[in-house]
Amino acid sequence: RGGRRGPMGAGGGFFGSFAFRRDLYDAGGGFEAIGGALTEDLAFARALQAAGHRILFAPGPGPVAVAPCPDRDALIDRTIRVSAGPPSLLAVVLSIWPLTLVLAALLAPFGAGLFLLFLIRFAAGALFVRWALHRAGAVARGGNWLTYEFLAIALALAVLARLRRGTTSSWGGHSYDR
Repeated sequence: RGGRRGPMGAGGGFFGSFAFRRDLYDAGGGFEAIGGALTEDLAFARALQAAGHRILFAPGPGPVAVAPCPDRDALIDRTIRVSAGPPSLLAVVLSIWPLTLVLAALLAPFGAGLFLLFLIRFAAGALFVRWALHRAGAVARGGNWLTYEFLAIALALAVLARLRRGTTSSWGGHSYDR
């Protein structure tokens, strides 16, 4: 009990690798008290923190690995589902940071200084991805760390295109409105 928010806001949990005491679950009213949420693990973690409990993170890779999506459509579906959570500081950062790359790329043709700005921004993002892969114990294969941000932006555009068509999110054989 008595936890405080970190410098980046409230932490979260991923149920594939999130352990908690049963009495905390029962005292909080379980998922019935949280209500329907496609990101129920995040909703539960926030409910724990709102009740004054802390979330601690163990160092190193956890015992659970998430399998990759089998195809592009499955990746878009999963992205729609996991992005349906409530607004958060993380969501803002994950939206603004890639937009700085897009803006730098759009401005790059208009002068050497702007092209240099694009190169600096691109390098910062690529090096951060490479550092994150290394820190997580993953291998930076080929140019995956160089292309990650561009692929993430392409995924975001595909998700936005599908959402414009009014697509619902599917999970566990059920469809949910966003």
